[in-house]
Amino acid sequence: MRQTLCDGYLVIFALAQAVILLMLTPLFTGISRQIRARMHSRRGPGIWQDYRDIHKLFKRQEVAPTSSGLMFRLMPWVLISSMLVLAMALPLFIT
Repeated sequence: MRQTLCDGYLVIFALAQAVILLMLTPLFTGISRQIRARMHSRRGPGIWQDYRDIHKLFKRQEVAPTSSGLMFRLMPWVLISSMLVLAMALPLFIT
């Protein structure tokens, strides 16, 4: 019983870690772009620009050819799930 309870907490912790990593990634890329722009004596995009771009992409209408197959429709879900699995597997907050 104790081992199962501990494993449950680890799964919840891994999911929380994955969500935190995926939510903070655009912030870090925004900061990186801002630093790079300052090094080139430019103003550069805002730190929150990636979040605005993601919001804009989620509002867009889905465009798929009528002759597209099952693989075309499944591939975005496969990519998202593989990123989540990798983010859950990284031992960042626990040793």
